[in-house]
Amino acid sequence: MKRLRRKRNENRLMLAAVAVVVSCAAFLALKYALRGNRGVIAEIYHKTRLVRRIDLRSAKESVFSIPGLPNVICRVSADGSIAFERSDCPDQICVRSGKLSRRGQIAACLPNDVYIRLVLPSEAVGDDDDIVLDEEAGPLEAAGNSYEI
Repeated sequence: MKRLRRKRNENRLMLAAVAVVVSCAAFLALKYALRGNRGVIAEIYHKTRLVRRIDLRSAKESVFSIPGLPNVICRVSADGSIAFERSDCPDQICVRSGKLSRRGQIAACLPNDVYIRLVLPSEAVGDDDDIVLDEEAGPLEAAGNSYEI
């Protein structure tokens, strides 16, 4: 009887060890897969118009403001991420959203009508069909700064 009980305990211990190994392997595979998702393009929109596109794969550390909104500041980091650094909006949700570095991530400053979305280079084709253009929104002016589209 003791021998049977010991065998069951050994089997349970072996099963637990296998579960831990499989869990660790799954975690590492997921982490590796997400890391491979880097190398994206950041598209910055103001009032549904694309105002800047930044290739985060080759971007250098920089800080810039959104055209026409000098109080909305974004930071591009050398690690391939982008974030709202400062904004004059009351809730600061855009700033607290942190760094974006993977495809599909979005951060928005709704009071200022600005949002950043990350896409793969093959998806960065300009204005998409899912963006509704505001006909009343006029062209953005750089206010003395140079900006890329």
